[in-house]
Amino acid sequence: MKQGDPPPNGIKFDEFNRAMETLKEQNFEAINMEALVGFLETNEKIPPRSILLIADDRHFRQYFDTFFRPYYEKWGWPVVNAWISHPEQTQAGLWEENEALAREGWVDYQ
Repeated sequence: MKQGDPPPNGIKFDEFNRAMETLKEQNFEAINMEALVGFLETNEKIPPRSILLIADDRHFRQYFDTFFRPYYEKWGWPVVNAWISHPEQTQAGLWEENEALAREGWVDYQ
């Protein structure tokens, strides 16, 4: 996938960017699952306008680098990958790329 190509879910790159900018303009802050769980279980503090960014299913590193890394670098916004575990259906190299992303700390896996 290159910039401008729609990802599997059909949203265009410029539409995604516009949505992210609008969220920031409206004072939303992305949180990770750990923050959400802390809030739900023990009422830990989270930003008043929190949002959980979720990428559904398995994606290669390029997808995360293209769509989510710019917002992590600009605003510290993490993303949650809702990984669907089907080892026999996982493409070669995909798991290794995602392990590397997990070690970087900005892609949270659930």
